[in-house]
Amino acid sequence: MKKLFTNLIVIEGKRDKVVEILLNIAELSTWNPAIVATKKLTVDSFEIYRHDGINLHEIITVRETADGVTYDSTGGKLEYRLEFSLLNEAGYTKVTENFYVSGKTKLELPLTLLSPIAKHAFNQNLDFLKKFSELVI
Repeated sequence: MKKLFTNLIVIEGKRDKVVEILLNIAELSTWNPAIVATKKLTVDSFEIYRHDGINLHEIITVRETADGVTYDSTGGKLEYRLEFSLLNEAGYTKVTENFYVSGKTKLELPLTLLSPIAKHAFNQNLDFLKKFSELVI
């Protein structure tokens, strides 16, 4: 896997609650506006459908790690891993998002051009995660 970018955000609230939100893929569309539907496949994997983006359809496997939560995406044009590392800091949760791509890609666009576009889109989703988390925490 090749690291493509890192995003960072600070969310007011406890780490455990943010982890809970990230693990709940069925509710992903509440903070990721491109998601139109999710379908549970197994305990930890889901089909994801988007109305726009590179992967209109993909399978996400979600798992909790010692540092936070990891999403592994397969079945789309771009296979990737999204790692959310979460750290408690005095009533706040610092979320570091690292995006990695696998060697398997069906893209016509070079990764050097994709990187700033994807970084911006994923950063917007982090902003939505922050707003959603702070409403429910």
